[in-house]
Amino acid sequence: MLAFAELVNKYSKAVCSVAYGVTKDFHAAQDIAQETFLKASNQISKLQQPEKFGSWLYSIAKRKSIDYIRKVNKEKMTPSKLDFSVQQTPIEKVEASEIQTDV
Repeated sequence: MLAFAELVNKYSKAVCSVAYGVTKDFHAAQDIAQETFLKASNQISKLQQPEKFGSWLYSIAKRKSIDYIRKVNKEKMTPSKLDFSVQQTPIEKVEASEIQTDV
């Protein structure tokens, strides 16, 4: 576990940079970096070329960042977040005002 902690220290800034480059959100990038290292620690036994650890880690960070962007965009588009209220056009407002005046 100590060896993995050294890898985290070595790559954490670069992983955050990858995540920030995609999300443009500092706090999201930090969260994504944590998720990236968690996934890497769980899947490190599947890494076939240890010399490519950095590239492998960056690809995890990039995929996690893209997933984050998809989630954020999906949340923005949920019906509960959209404004479906009907607004009067300027012409309708004038007509309504004229009708009110006539009455």
